[in-house]
Amino acid sequence: MAVENDVDVVGASSLAAGHRTLIPEMVEALKEMGRADIKVVAGGVIPPQDYAALRAAGVQAIFGPGTNLADAADEVLRLLGHNRPPSTRRRSEASACVTGVGRRGTG
Repeated sequence: MAVENDVDVVGASSLAAGHRTLIPEMVEALKEMGRADIKVVAGGVIPPQDYAALRAAGVQAIFGPGTNLADAADEVLRLLGHNRPPSTRRRSEASACVTGVGRRGTG
């Protein structure tokens, strides 16, 4: 769907260790379809010791449990090339795990 809908970012959520195989497979599939430009971000219950492997596989951002929603949104906007100042929110104000698919040109 990401390729057909011409998205900029794909968010993948992992709750049961699927991040170790499924997310790298998705990154590879996007490359094979000629869409290596689509950024992949991951969220969910991903152990910090798995972050390096995901980054090496091409994941551009990882949002684990307790990620502040505003900080995650700022990071995704930066990935898309928006020049955003650092967030002034305190990390303890709100937390959420961000996942989803954004359509190119909508936001």
